[in-house]
Amino acid sequence: MKTFLTYLDEYASYDALGTYATGGASTGPGMGQYVPVADLNAQSEKQLKKSDLDQVEKYADRIFASLGIDVEFTRHFLDRVNDKRNVKQITPSELTRLFKQSYKKYGKKIAQLGPDAEAVINDMKTDINMPFVLNLKGGELELVAKTVMRKKNFQTSGPKMSFEQFINEVETEVQKVKADHKKDKEQNKIKRDRELDRARTRDTARKNLTTRPEVNKEN
Repeated sequence: MKTFLTYLDEYASYDALGTYATGGASTGPGMGQYVPVADLNAQSEKQLKKSDLDQVEKYADRIFASLGIDVEFTRHFLDRVNDKRNVKQITPSELTRLFKQSYKKYGKKIAQLGPDAEAVINDMKTDINMPFVLNLKGGELELVAKTVMRKKNFQTSGPKMSFEQFINEVETEVQKVKADHKKDKEQNKIKRDRELDRARTRDTARKNLTTRPEVNKEN
């Protein structure tokens, strides 16, 4: 019986605390010598870039256009949106929600404020606050978002437009519609049952008439 010898060149860098060189060794790398593919200490939410704000601005422009309002962000806005004082990173989706809900509840009111007016849009669900000023530029109102911050119970001397209540109103309205729909179904069922009962009564009466024995006239 023939035996075959296996030759394996070990490539190890013992000068580098026993780490294994490219190609590996027969025993493989030791504990702690693997390089992770991703940074496990990275933030769950990435900081916003100017391109991210540009997309939010386009969305805000589109929905406020019907009111003749153009939306602009200041340079300070980008710095403050990524500020550590926010504790939790402000995201594009949160800013989109901020503009969407403020337009639904306060859009017409904002348009009526006129040039040089200042106010704060406040999302009570996310605690995001956005102070803004209205400027008149080229005959069009310009809503300039001066800054933004995530802060609970944000205090301001000017008007504060909060819309968490608006969300609750929508949810209440949806529940009311569902309740009305359920009530209508129940009432329709009662109505159908009554009609079926009347139909059965009429049918039973007809059957009784056809099966009733004839009366002997001679008697």
